[in-house]
Amino acid sequence: MGETVIEPGGERTLSVESILPLDGEIEETAVTAESFPFWSSLSLEELAEQQKGLPVEDLDEISALWPVDDDPDKLLDHILSERSARRRVSREGLS
Repeated sequence: MGETVIEPGGERTLSVESILPLDGEIEETAVTAESFPFWSSLSLEELAEQQKGLPVEDLDEISALWPVDDDPDKLLDHILSERSARRRVSREGLS
């Protein structure tokens, strides 16, 4: 349960109050690394093998995927300000 919050300036966030499982409880025997890889801790090498990841040899290949009109510095500033706000809320609570 939660709600969408539209911040001043149009930024949208999701405020989550509670999460309830839809299918009931998951039986211990049903949980495996293949069915729920999120719950298993993999090394970087294991993760790359599982996802068939290949090393990038040319950084221009990656930069070509980034939209031209997006500013990476603004994205980083946004991420850092969000983290700061979340830390403040966890320390001080919602006001």
